[in-house]
Amino acid sequence: MCGIAGIFISTKAKQDRWSRLQRKRILEDLIIQIEQRGKDATGVAMIDKGSTWQLEKQPVRAGDFLISGQWRKMVIKPSTWAILAHTRLATQGTPKNPLNNHPLRRGEVVITHNGGINNDVQLRRKYRLNVAGAVDSGTLAGLLNMRAWNEKNIKKTLEEIRGPAAVAAVNLNIDNSLLISRHTRPLFIAADPARGELWWASQSRYLEFALRGRRGWAIMEVPEGYFRLFRDQIDIESFDVGILWNVYETRDVERRYQGNFGVSHDEQGWHYGDDYGFRW
Repeated sequence: MCGIAGIFISTKAKQDRWSRLQRKRILEDLIIQIEQRGKDATGVAMIDKGSTWQLEKQPVRAGDFLISGQWRKMVIKPSTWAILAHTRLATQGTPKNPLNNHPLRRGEVVITHNGGINNDVQLRRKYRLNVAGAVDSGTLAGLLNMRAWNEKNIKKTLEEIRGPAAVAAVNLNIDNSLLISRHTRPLFIAADPARGELWWASQSRYLEFALRGRRGWAIMEVPEGYFRLFRDQIDIESFDVGILWNVYETRDVERRYQGNFGVSHDEQGWHYGDDYGFRW
């Protein structure tokens, strides 16, 4: 079990110094929250426009990571459009080797992954993947990097993976494009299209805590077996499936299951496993 969290920032979001400081405060709260899901290592990747990024990973629990000088030096810039965070419970590969800790980079793909890949050895042999480190998550990152970054190829990659997964990933060469995917591992998103921000975390309560005191957020569980490639626009109409509620305007959970998920996935933006034959 690991913890993942992060933010996707659209071009319409405010980029003044106060807004960026607020994002770092929220991110710190999320990282502290996901620590309970993994205490062997902590890592953060800040993705900036123009194929640049900042990365810090340490084999320590989140609380120690956040008081380190390296974390304090990381700055959310006006050009930052995504931040991926991860806390690791080590099952493969020693946390002392940074290549085993998340976020992972393979080529131009940066990924955080909570889950397991049961057929990673077979996939590495099939595609002759030269994956650094000893973790199976590197296989998923390698496959995503091997193919063009679009829904068709992402579908093809996910179809080949066997095992549970909650995933957040980006491609450094393609600004403002975030992959979110879930199969049998928990993953929630919090969207505010007016602010131009999309947050995610392994549990809804982590988002509720981090976003306390701020109105207008819709929190939803990512539908089981779905993936979506978010682009610059954060469209609230895309959140009509699953469990959706507004954290501060109502405490009632409102269920909005709009028929069969697989029927209208194109309109909603989510791509469902049954349509694509996922065999996770």
